[in-house]
Amino acid sequence: MKKLKKVVFGFFLLLFISLLSVVLARPSFGDTFRIGENVFIPPDEVIEGDLICLGHSIRIDGLVEGDVIAIGMDIQNNGTINGNLWVAGQRLQINGFVLKEILFIGQSLILGPDSLVKGRVKAAGYSFELKPGASIQNDARFFGYQALLSGNIGGSFKGAVRAIILDGAITGNVRVKVGATPRKSYRRIHHVKNARMPYVEPGLFVGESAQIGGMLFYESHKAARIDPKANLEGRIIQDGKIFGETFGPLIVGFGMTNLNRFLTYFIFGILLFWLFGYWMRRLAETIRHHTLASFLFGVGAIFLIVFLLCAVPALTVLLSILSIMMSLTGVLLILVGIGLLLEIVLIIGFLLYIAIIPQVVVSFLIGRKVLKKINPDWNVGRLLPFTLGLIVYVFLTSIPIVNYILTVLITILGLGALLKLRTANPYVQL
Repeated sequence: MKKLKKVVFGFFLLLFISLLSVVLARPSFGDTFRIGENVFIPPDEVIEGDLICLGHSIRIDGLVEGDVIAIGMDIQNNGTINGNLWVAGQRLQINGFVLKEILFIGQSLILGPDSLVKGRVKAAGYSFELKPGASIQNDARFFGYQALLSGNIGGSFKGAVRAIILDGAITGNVRVKVGATPRKSYRRIHHVKNARMPYVEPGLFVGESAQIGGMLFYESHKAARIDPKANLEGRIIQDGKIFGETFGPLIVGFGMTNLNRFLTYFIFGILLFWLFGYWMRRLAETIRHHTLASFLFGVGAIFLIVFLLCAVPALTVLLSILSIMMSLTGVLLILVGIGLLLEIVLIIGFLLYIAIIPQVVVSFLIGRKVLKKINPDWNVGRLLPFTLGLIVYVFLTSIPIVNYILTVLITILGLGALLKLRTANPYVQL
């Protein structure tokens, strides 16, 4: 799991550098580049276009009319940025204004008491601190170790952390996944090494100053600690369980959720069988007659996809650097464009495939197996076995543990069948 997290973080970092390459590739009219050990924009300086900074220490006290892209160890914004702020670094502290969104990948993100962000905040790292008086007028997203939210969020908050304190005002819903308590040695090491970061106890704590205008959804192995003085206008839901209500609404909600899932798969399944009936049957035949081979091919497909997700941006960055060294600006733009296009196509294609097609194919196989057990001579067609199998699939995947096992297994089989399709016998009939 830790290795997977490193791979994902590396992928997003490479993608961030690829985006930087796009900026570097475009004409630099109006853009300002600052590279050095210490980069400083004084209070009386106004930068008309975009600002691109690379350095150990970066401090912006002036006005930037465009976007800011910064890569460094310690980044501070005490001035005003009228565009977006995209940062990859160890520490980012906002004491001024950002009129659009913030995208941060690093260790520590701090929004000071007088800071204002009008756009969304999306961050991944170790620590996120929103101090009292700080304001985010839109949604906030954070994925990392700990979060201390004492300021104001004008939209919703969503995240996945090990430790979080909610002690400010959040207008919308809160959706957070809280992990298990780490080992004390791990916690102590990070607390000493990162002395400028606050220490947050593992788990979810809602303080007396908290004001949540929407609902609080959280997943955790233990109940949240909620101060009686906290103002929570919506319901509190832990792992799908609604506190303070009878089982009636919970059962209705459970049924509606599974009904929505059934209708979604059913509609897409009918369209797939109608438009690509031959290939859907070929996938089903491959899984049925080459189950073990499909599973092994699927495991290999996952490693191949992870490799491609990392290799494409890495190769794009490498070729971009070579093009810059050879002063081939036109070639650089084409290479970066092709690299990003391939990355987007790969991600979207992969997500669309695993979200629908394996589930539809396996549901068809399940339904056909059940009907053939009842009467082997039936000519069952496509619609009836698919509908019956989909009912069984939705029911089984509504069970939490079974859901995870089936999802992983079906995804692997679906990917493997796609790779095995060329070598499978096209004349095998179900």
